[in-house]
Amino acid sequence: MASTWVMVSLTALTACAGTPEGPSTPAGSAPSTAVTTSSSPTGGAPPTTSTTPTAANTVPEAYHGHWNTRLTDCPGDSGEGRLIVEDRTMTFYESVGQVISVTPQSDRITVTLRLNGEGETWEETRTWTLSPDRNTLTDVTDKATRFRCT
Repeated sequence: MASTWVMVSLTALTACAGTPEGPSTPAGSAPSTAVTTSSSPTGGAPPTTSTTPTAANTVPEAYHGHWNTRLTDCPGDSGEGRLIVEDRTMTFYESVGQVISVTPQSDRITVTLRLNGEGETWEETRTWTLSPDRNTLTDVTDKATRFRCT
């Protein structure tokens, strides 16, 4: 009787555990597959996955800084025309945008942002140009020109 109980318990556990690759998948769906590389072609350590942002989703350093539509509004980052540009964030007067992607071109960058502000969330794409002296930032999308504060 004890051996029957053990067999029933093992059968139930096996059914719950699914296959050795992972839990059972619903009927009609394919199980997910992961590929792992055990070594590199040169015999060194295997490739690693990095969570560091790549150039494709980071604003170039030349665009970083505190900007405003009026230089008199620069102290304290006041004014409705303020903009703070960082690697992965653009902070406007009433919204903050997380960078989704950056497409650099010869004289400009196009940035797609996920913006949050005043209780709403939306995505927006803007194109920016930087003056040769790097002190004037123009938002080509809405024709706003900002001046470097810091």
